[in-house]
Amino acid sequence: MMALTCAWIVVVALGGVVYQRRGQPGTFGITVLLGLLWPPLSLGPIALAALLKRWRPLAKARADKAAVTASLPDATDLLLVAIHAGLTPELALRRLLTYLDGPLREAVEQVFERLEKGERF
Repeated sequence: MMALTCAWIVVVALGGVVYQRRGQPGTFGITVLLGLLWPPLSLGPIALAALLKRWRPLAKARADKAAVTASLPDATDLLLVAIHAGLTPELALRRLLTYLDGPLREAVEQVFERLEKGERF
């Protein structure tokens, strides 16, 4: 029984160290404490950390999509006004860049990076 408990402590500690290195710093202490109380409990924080690691990028992508969707009508209006005023599409986008923020600004900046590399508009 003692050997089994020692083996669980080693497994719990190794699992905590692995997830601590992957950016889940609070998991190590919780995992060790729960593993000392009852070894199967130590698997919960490890599984939770793995789920959170996959969920965070999806939540950020969803938030970015909502921000772009919200700011796109205003950006389109400003772009059309600038083009009707006589600016070329590239100059109109550069002018629009001063009014943008968030993910839409990042996307327009990526367009300009591609243009500077020589890709066509």
